[in-house]
Amino acid sequence: MSKHHPIFQDNTRWTCEELDFYFEVSERYYDTVESKTYGQINLNGEITEIVVLFGHGGNVNFTPIYTIELKNGATESSVKYGDKWLFLGRCKFSANKCVVTVFNNEKGFLDDSIKTLTFIKSDIPDTEEISPGLILQRTRRLPVA
Repeated sequence: MSKHHPIFQDNTRWTCEELDFYFEVSERYYDTVESKTYGQINLNGEITEIVVLFGHGGNVNFTPIYTIELKNGATESSVKYGDKWLFLGRCKFSANKCVVTVFNNEKGFLDDSIKTLTFIKSDIPDTEEISPGLILQRTRRLPVA
């Protein structure tokens, strides 16, 4: 993998130019979502929390974080791997940009007109908190299937 791969650029935020969508890379997320990535996609006012799973050959998987309501009324967050992805793509990256070509949107999460997503990197300053309310303040609960 290239040294420019987003997963190797800790404490960075990658903001999409085409949609209200970002993801961050930080070791701080690992204990919560078992991934170094955390992000949010805001489509039509609905926010979906995600992890971004980078695979071999430039493949990338955008997977939702599900909230499970426990019998005692508490909630627990988890990432469901396998076929629970929202959409799939292939990425090319440079030092400050990651371009994702969407190759599988069969679940219809994105509008069919979206074929490419361009993410621009910025650093997360050491003094800045990572995404406020991570996993704690839910704006959308996705059903566990």
